[in-house]
Amino acid sequence: MAKQYITLKQAAQKWKSKPWYIQKACDAGQIPEAVKLNEEWIIPADLERPHMHIENKGEIKEPKYQHGDAYKDHIYRMTMSGFPDFNVHVYEIGGATYEVYSCFSADATQTVAEKLYGYAMRKAADDCEKFGHPFLSAKSQREVLDQIRENELESMPSSEELRNYYYNGFVKIGFTEAEIAELMAKINEHIAKRNKNFGVE
Repeated sequence: MAKQYITLKQAAQKWKSKPWYIQKACDAGQIPEAVKLNEEWIIPADLERPHMHIENKGEIKEPKYQHGDAYKDHIYRMTMSGFPDFNVHVYEIGGATYEVYSCFSADATQTVAEKLYGYAMRKAADDCEKFGHPFLSAKSQREVLDQIRENELESMPSSEELRNYYYNGFVKIGFTEAEIAELMAKINEHIAKRNKNFGVE
């Protein structure tokens, strides 16, 4: 009986990997009995996933304007407009990773988690309706979101923690004391808006 082979894409599905990663493993000789046919690798269909290790030889580049004038200008504009923006906050929800590039929005009336879970719920409800499956009632969805808000408010940074966070960030970036005073005045405005929107201190 002739030996059966599968494509890189099929192997990726079988081994829960990526086609490009398996291709690099083939190029490195890490896939036993893989064969190159018309410039494309094919894999023995009955092969169990082998050990694959591909080193990333690419250089990790520093952000171009980490502390340069353009970066400082960006932080200044974002702070003055109501969206202080220092770093990336990562949320893992339902197997998906969300990167949020802001510590908080002064005008927000929902936490980031509420927005993301709300979006996921609406998507799930639409899909369930499309395929005729039951989903959480609107009341149950609201109860879940209310619990999420309660949990988020418990862990929400205090006004003083936010002030310290932004002050230290401005110092690290290299703003002058005069610039920091101007920026912190705006930060205090943002914090006051946030506190009013969420009913926190």
